[in-house]
Amino acid sequence: MADNDIAGELGDWAALAANAAGTPERVDPAPSARCLGGPLDGRSQQLHQPEEGQVLTHVYLHGGPKIESRYVLGRDDAGDWAYFLMD
Repeated sequence: MADNDIAGELGDWAALAANAAGTPERVDPAPSARCLGGPLDGRSQQLHQPEEGQVLTHVYLHGGPKIESRYVLGRDDAGDWAYFLMD
């Protein structure tokens, strides 16, 4: 059996395994979400039990008035978890 036959056969098995239970869901080994916009822009937050629509509230108290920023959890265009700044 040629090497490319083995690769093709393994590819077929992988496709069967992926589709055995229907469409596979994306599984993150250690899920985290990147904050997009606002004072937490670019920071990463580890997720424990992520559900779309969860809200993260950041309160800034240093040397002035209290400023609250809220982020909502969702999926970005690449399908990764992200916290989007709410208006």
